Amino acid sequence: MVSIIIPIFNKSEYIKQTIESIKKQSCNNWECLIIDDFSSDNSVEVVEYLVKGNNQFKLFKNSENKGANFCRNIGVNKSKGDCIIFLDADDVLVDNCISSRLEILVKNKELDFGVFPVGTFYNKIGDSNYVWNDFKGNHVDRFLCHDLSWLICSVMWRKKSIVKSYGFCEEFQKMQDVEFHTRHLVQHNSKYETFSNSKADCFYRINSKRIINGFDFCIKDISSKILFVNKFNSLLKKYNPKKIRLLTGTVFECLNLIFNFHKKGLINKQELEKLLLFFSNND
Repeated sequence: MVSIIIPIFNKSEYIKQTIESIKKQSCNNWECLIIDDFSSDNSVEVVEYLVKGNNQFKLFKNSENKGANFCRNIGVNKSKGDCIIFLDADDVLVDNCISSRLEILVKNKELDFGVFPVGTFYNKIGDSNYVWNDFKGNHVDRFLCHDLSWLICSVMWRKKSIVKSYGFCEEFQKMQDVEFHTRHLVQHNSKYETFSNSKADCFYRINSKRIINGFDFCIKDISSKILFVNKFNSLLKKYNPKKIRLLTGTVFECLNLIFNFHKKGLINKQELEKLLLFFSNND
């Protein structure tokens, strides 16, 4: 069985398309665990309506907002599948996504996870041609310097590999899957393979509505990047000291984010100055 795990927070506008894409899967050996992170919109009501009478879906509700990684860990603990796919609440699966990924992992029993191409879209499938399938180079190096090799929805995991690593780190407000994937590559030496020649079997929504408050977004993002740098600076001293220098790429991305947000008008000049001060005080 494959367990699909979806944290949801105020995504009532998008979750229907995600759920409908799961219902249309060409194989039937799956369960879907949706964990609501104390949404303030009508996400719970929408999910309850969409999955009513379908026992392949299970909805769990947090009594307070705990973050996506907390939700993912709940999903892992409650899941019954041998393999796991993590989705955001606005991702969309192609009809054969589960069957094609599962077929590959069944044939490659030595793998802890497999990585697959993911398409992108803005409002509807087909309005973006970009496919996230550039799996070239050293993946550890790329993650450390924030040249991200893949997305969370790109991966199908064996559950036992996630359990062995104690799941997701709940300290991270941003960089959640980046930390998770990097830790598996650096600390756990997970066995995996990328399948760049496969067709995109999942679509990731590129949505400007994700950013409601540019200043708050930057604070969370910078804080998480600094947390990431400090964590892997410590881990790499034990596992691979020569790679510590690569973390400067993630540090640079803190500044890159600030100036890009200012250029796009997502933060004003006063907020720019505050963010630069925040960065320098935490560098």
